[in-house]
Amino acid sequence: MRIIKFERYGAPDVLQYREVGAHVPADNEVLIRVKAIGLNRAESMWRQGVYVEPVNLPARLGYESAGIGTIPSFSLNDYGMYGEEVPAPAQPVGKHLSTLSFKEAVSIRNPYITR
Repeated sequence: MRIIKFERYGAPDVLQYREVGAHVPADNEVLIRVKAIGLNRAESMWRQGVYVEPVNLPARLGYESAGIGTIPSFSLNDYGMYGEEVPAPAQPVGKHLSTLSFKEAVSIRNPYITR
């Protein structure tokens, strides 16, 4: 499966596609087949190395995604929503309204609204 990682700080061009093996979720995780991701200011700052949380490189990005949970059920650096299928802690995962598209659903959790 493909994910997006970065190995150095910088502009968006530091982001790279990587092929990785399938993740086997722990009991407290869910595997999400990602349909849409949220982009926010915090992720841009993290990628540039100027966010309040330190980054252990190589790293992944992504705080919000909308998709289909495939298996209910880890190294800390395994989390990130930029990928085709991603592990996530089960506790904050919720079902979105069927009237919302995946893009609309992911934008609800996004902490920054920009134009």
